[in-house]
Amino acid sequence: MQGVSALFKIIAAIKRVKRDAWKRRGHWHVPESESVADHSFGGALSLGLVLYTLKIPGIDLFKVVLMFLIHDLIEDKVTDINIYKERNLKKRARLIRKKKRLERERIEQTRIELGPVMGELVYQLWLEYDAGTTPEAKLAKEFDKLEVLMQALAYCEEGNTVNIWEFWGNVWPRIHTPEIREWIRTEICPRILAVGLTPPPEGFPT
Repeated sequence: MQGVSALFKIIAAIKRVKRDAWKRRGHWHVPESESVADHSFGGALSLGLVLYTLKIPGIDLFKVVLMFLIHDLIEDKVTDINIYKERNLKKRARLIRKKKRLERERIEQTRIELGPVMGELVYQLWLEYDAGTTPEAKLAKEFDKLEVLMQALAYCEEGNTVNIWEFWGNVWPRIHTPEIREWIRTEICPRILAVGLTPPPEGFPT
């Protein structure tokens, strides 16, 4: 049980950290936006249930869900840094480097805080997710983007002012699972068209 008290402190913290994506532009308005923990829950639940349904060969379901649940634990200390707020590409590159450095420092600290068993598990899963090369990491990253798109769509359908096209361009190219792409094309794209503030970008599936 070593590290459990530290784990619950981290969980309590990420429940309070608001996702920075919904503050990306000054003209957006999401009065009660989600927390980091909300995003982790939504992504992990959808990932687990969808993968269980699809039964993709060779995928460790427990591992990929746990990987998703821990991938944002570092944001208890490293506040959700939204690199897309920076429009200047050189400044954005510097921000990316800063974000990577702070995240690596925090996961090292988390590894120590959670103890040799739990801490090592979290550390290794986080590194695997960050590298994004294994089948589980690729799927976790895919659902990380998908969950954001679906949350943006939900906010739009609730009447909030969010430019969903800015999310679409960052999500669609990163969805590779054929069944998910077809589901988005047939079921989600019509909903997106209904709430888009401007005409869809070139290449939008119809």
